[in-house]
Amino acid sequence: MTANAEPPTLGSRFPLAVSVAVGVGLVAVLYWDLFLWWREAWSQEGYYCTHGPLIPLVSAYLVWSRVTEGPRQAEEADRSGNRDWLPGLLIVVAACILQLLSIRLDVRLASGVSFVVLCFGAIWLLWGRQWARDLAFPVAFLVFMIPVPFVANALTTPLQMRAASVAAMVGGTLGMPVGREGLVLHLPNYQFEVAPTCSGVNSLFSLVPLAVLLAFLQPATWWVRGALVLAAAPIALAANSVRIVLTLVLASWFGPEAADGFFHTASGLVVFGVALAGLLTVGRLLVQGDRSGSREPAVP
Repeated sequence: MTANAEPPTLGSRFPLAVSVAVGVGLVAVLYWDLFLWWREAWSQEGYYCTHGPLIPLVSAYLVWSRVTEGPRQAEEADRSGNRDWLPGLLIVVAACILQLLSIRLDVRLASGVSFVVLCFGAIWLLWGRQWARDLAFPVAFLVFMIPVPFVANALTTPLQMRAASVAAMVGGTLGMPVGREGLVLHLPNYQFEVAPTCSGVNSLFSLVPLAVLLAFLQPATWWVRGALVLAAAPIALAANSVRIVLTLVLASWFGPEAADGFFHTASGLVVFGVALAGLLTVGRLLVQGDRSGSREPAVP
């Protein structure tokens, strides 16, 4: 294999085309219920309706970009090639066993994990260890399209309480006569309840995958990437608090109609825009700090 070697293509290796076609058919049968579950989760209003369908598209783009570049280490790819197919086959078999158990026990989360593992094993089986390693991140990124409703349910109520508390505190600091009873915020002319959709979970579930993607694309050290991912949660929750405070400000200054009008409808976009701006700002500051800290001292 030369430095410009590419993975086998369907046009150049007919047996591979047949194998892939048969494999896709078997996957469709084995994971049909999972695909229907994903479709249902993405089509309904909830935590995954916004970013869920985008995850496989992003992964597919990353795979395509990586494949068009060729393997990073041609010599290692030549040594491995398709000759180390046995680990890939074992991974595929393990994924299929996990899927059969998931069907038997009706555990859809495990079924989603099985699908991601299957994709990784199939790449190793067909194209070798080097390609499996080079495409590990795009494949692993698919885990963000797996709904985890138990996590969302566990976080919603505490985040609702936290959002109500922060909004009441900030509103009072701004001079607004904000009263709070549990999840309900009171103004003299307005009453606002922090509903589950206002808890910040939606923003959190959308921003974390984006933070992981940005961290992967950053030419930075591991600690910068890790700090960027960890910053996603507080940024998302802070942006959600800004949303609630702005709602109270509009109601206090311009009346309930202003708070419940266009802003209320478009507030989700406002939250995401604020969170995205905050994430990009934190990422830039981290990268700049990392570069300045890693400079060699000047030699006199």
